[in-house]
Amino acid sequence: MEHSFAGQFTSLLNIRGVEALHDACRRVIASGFGDRVIAYRLNAGLPPFDFDLAVLVQAMVPATTAGVLFTVDPSRPESGRMLVSAVPGLGTTAVGGTVPADIYRPLRRLGGESEEAAKRPGEQSAEPSTAPAVEQSIVRKTWREVPDPAGGLRREEVPSAEAEQPLLTEEMLAQLVAVGRMVEGLEGMAQDVEWAWTPAGLRILQARPLRLAAAFGPRSPMPSPAEPLCTGLCASAGKAVGRVRLIRSISELHRLEAELPLILAEGPLILALPHSIVDAARLLPHCTGILVDMGNPTDHLACVAREGAVPMLCGVQTGLADLKDRQWLLVDADHGLVLKAPEPVCRRIMTSHGQRLAAAAQDGEGGRSRPSQAMDLSPVRQNLRRQIVALDLTDAYGPTFSLAECSSIHDIVRYTHEMAVLTMFSAGDRVIEEAGGLLRPMEIGVPFSFLVVDLGGGIRRRNPANRRRLGLRRTLGREDVLSAPLAALCDGMVTPGLRWHAPSDLKALPAIASRTLLDGRGVRPAGAFNYALVARDYLNLNARVEFHFVMVDAVCGRDAHANYIRFRFKGGGAGLERSRRRAVFFQHVLERKGFYTTVAGDLVTASFAGADKERMAGQLAMVGRLFGFSRFLDGAMANDAIPTHLAESFLAGRFDSLEILAAMEAEQDRGSDQA
Repeated sequence: MEHSFAGQFTSLLNIRGVEALHDACRRVIASGFGDRVIAYRLNAGLPPFDFDLAVLVQAMVPATTAGVLFTVDPSRPESGRMLVSAVPGLGTTAVGGTVPADIYRPLRRLGGESEEAAKRPGEQSAEPSTAPAVEQSIVRKTWREVPDPAGGLRREEVPSAEAEQPLLTEEMLAQLVAVGRMVEGLEGMAQDVEWAWTPAGLRILQARPLRLAAAFGPRSPMPSPAEPLCTGLCASAGKAVGRVRLIRSISELHRLEAELPLILAEGPLILALPHSIVDAARLLPHCTGILVDMGNPTDHLACVAREGAVPMLCGVQTGLADLKDRQWLLVDADHGLVLKAPEPVCRRIMTSHGQRLAAAAQDGEGGRSRPSQAMDLSPVRQNLRRQIVALDLTDAYGPTFSLAECSSIHDIVRYTHEMAVLTMFSAGDRVIEEAGGLLRPMEIGVPFSFLVVDLGGGIRRRNPANRRRLGLRRTLGREDVLSAPLAALCDGMVTPGLRWHAPSDLKALPAIASRTLLDGRGVRPAGAFNYALVARDYLNLNARVEFHFVMVDAVCGRDAHANYIRFRFKGGGAGLERSRRRAVFFQHVLERKGFYTTVAGDLVTASFAGADKERMAGQLAMVGRLFGFSRFLDGAMANDAIPTHLAESFLAGRFDSLEILAAMEAEQDRGSDQA
């Protein structure tokens, strides 16, 4: 089979009830006509709409661990090994590449047959008899997907006692290998098998032919005296030279797609992604290589990359942070290396690339614009469009923001989204109200204070005995902090020269005054307690700062695979448009700093993962500086040029917003005088 369609169609799990099943079937069928599938078919040379589609309904199994089995390691077909990925809970995170997976490479003879019987036809044994029965790479597990009793899926944290443990024993691997050989024997070719382990034992969910690299035999690494820029796991074999483009969000991926002809004119394209974004599959025909921070060799994007023979590395844990946009790279996927491409190689590759582009243009394969086919809508369709698309519920902080004011589906979605975000930011308040004597006030000399709950090892214990007997709680300072992520965040907040009060222009004052008057009616008004849950390597900070909400959840420890930062920011007091501009400022800064960032209105969501402790501390200090720099910053967002200008100044190490805005205004005045 040449085309696997891996990850292209919608899959829905834990469907409850007949009506939900009917709706799920309709959604699966509709996914066959989505832009992702159509792009895949066109890239594969298949007709976009002429196809058959069956909807498979299976009984849901209570998986404790799940993953994918390749009966031949596609990156080393000659090795005599299989490739197994395993994640806790359901296998959705394994095929989606959204969390790190345990990787096992068992010998094909592990299942009990002799070495000769375990060989594939024509295969020569590449492993010496002393080779280990199983090669494995065990990662720290952070969260898993499990069935929700109400239907659908939910995420939950992996208990700390299980986080470092291998998911599969050698006995379980032997059973997987034996079943894999059986499926391979029935189908007569190498197989891609999805499996789940339940309390009742092994369950096989599906199997399909596995696309293998065209060439077998040992692969020699390219000689290079330089240290690799980064390393990863081979997901699709081969070597590539090109210019890397760093993608940190879906919006950046879409912008790259829109500008693809210009980008390809600069040189062959190597795509660097934060995780295995399936939407990137439609760009693979234009890529010479793929680098993925997270993901694993068995996820869907890796399958599509092998179909297109595009070299791909996954598990490049700090790729986006270590590489520079448009940098020339040499990707040796066979050996998991990313190197700086030598200049003579770049020149030679660029010459041949230009010749290919010119030949494609002569053949009529260059980018062609298509005329718009817009047409007037009938009155019935206009009315339908109004009931679906119109948005009247725009002011999330106004007195009319209520379910009763919703007049369209868009309004309902907007209302639901805003209420969900408020719930997210206030979910911990009920827990904090019951924390009682565990709360410790903290002051670090900036206009931002919060209460601290020490979960263990996060705060220095220095209370004298008489103070403990009297129940007095001393205010904490920076010197009392032992929690690595909180210490880094505080260090950023007290950066010399950091201004905590951005100036507001006069036009923003009425909106701020109105917001102040209405704030007391809100779900969580200004003045509510801010709090931080801390441990030695952990921080969860939930705060209401004037008119915006902010949350930081972070692990900063010795295990780079377990380290992460999750950041959310929403709101403002100077009106929705200015709040959106402040969100653009956040996006510009965070993406430049290597965060995977999305923006929806005034909501900013960003994440960064997989770096060592020192790098994580630096990123948290940067977030701390953002706390101060962005305070009241929406009041200064008078036009669309200001967010980018402020972001560039912040990135350049200038943290006085008053000074930056004054210089910007003076520059504009000089320009006006010259005109």
